[in-house]
Amino acid sequence: PAVGAGVPGLDVEVVTTADGVAVAAADHLRRRLTRVAIRSLDLVELPSTIPPLWVLVASVPDHVQLLVRVTDGASAAAVVAVADEAGAASRLWLCGADLDEVSSWAGLRRRGCRLLQITRRRSMPGGAERHAAEVAHRGLDGLVLPHQEWSGGVTTLVHRFGLLAVAEGGRFGRDLALARAAGVDALSSSAVDVLVAAGRPREDPLRGARDD
Repeated sequence: PAVGAGVPGLDVEVVTTADGVAVAAADHLRRRLTRVAIRSLDLVELPSTIPPLWVLVASVPDHVQLLVRVTDGASAAAVVAVADEAGAASRLWLCGADLDEVSSWAGLRRRGCRLLQITRRRSMPGGAERHAAEVAHRGLDGLVLPHQEWSGGVTTLVHRFGLLAVAEGGRFGRDLALARAAGVDALSSSAVDVLVAAGRPREDPLRGARDD
């Protein structure tokens, strides 16, 4: 539905089953079917509503970007293998929260995928500049931060180190307008209609925010 609405990319969470199959499980994780439960089951034991990642990738057009969230190296490798087999590695944005873990996936970049860390400003004890420098030094491609933590200054700083800036979590037009005005490279939101509207060109992306 999101792709049909005009969204140029999908944001999914992937978990690897006990028999090593990468599955797209975000909706079901929110319904308390935990990562641990999925990892303890083979694919045939999961409901059909939790699809293998290859099914999802095969169902979307070639221009659609894939922002995939994983927590461990096994899942990361499985995701890249699926994307590579489908010829979609160059459209893959592979994300994780632990900087050391994500850095360990550097060998996967040879297939064309991007690596990004999901974090927050409060998790940067040395400050945003020092953290961005470290992320760039480790060979990652960008940072994913909550939409409200991006500003023009932070985006400029991240770009100075050659990194991509991704804003996540905004559910209202004002949220995404502010992030877009800050100069982020990508927006991620579960509110598909708002996300599509935020991507349309307009004369003043902050008009609604200023009117509040």
